[in-house]
Amino acid sequence: VVEHANRREASLVLSTEEIARLLRALRPDITEVEVNGQRIKGITTRVMETSSDRLGPVIGLDENKRVYLRGGAGTGKTFVAMRWARRALLRGESVLYVCYNALLGQDSARRIDDIVGHIENAPQHVAGSFHAVILSLMGGDAPVVPQNAEQDWWYTTLPETFKSYVQDHPITFDTIIIDEGQDFRPLWLGIIEN
Repeated sequence: VVEHANRREASLVLSTEEIARLLRALRPDITEVEVNGQRIKGITTRVMETSSDRLGPVIGLDENKRVYLRGGAGTGKTFVAMRWARRALLRGESVLYVCYNALLGQDSARRIDDIVGHIENAPQHVAGSFHAVILSLMGGDAPVVPQNAEQDWWYTTLPETFKSYVQDHPITFDTIIIDEGQDFRPLWLGIIEN
């Protein structure tokens, strides 16, 4: 897109460093990028190191019962949440990691599975998007997702079904991490907190 814009509109020409900054902001997981014939290496490593330096003090807050992190997109909230999950799992705590976005949920589940793969006698852990998590926790008792499920089914019907389910089948975790909490409905937060 950027290269197309550079060719199409002379006033949109970006420098190599501007393009690199844009690419790092959009895709910090890319380890090597080619910009105007030059390779920029180690982006992920630099992002991780910078995030660790800046967010290190926050990670130690897990002695508190409840911690809220707020910040704009790309400020490191998910990075801290993943580090938090890792520390809890290494201490032998059961962990529920739940987010809003389905793709982030799949990636988070994969990352937590990778962490658990290195822990002998790993504790219970569930990770994913809110809806995927509650369907998983209900197991065989989960309702069948309607073929053309409307928004109300996802926002209200499924969460209410899960709320009733946990009254008869209590589920507890030592550590609960809610990522993207700003996108959660109050009903969803109430279910997780109880």
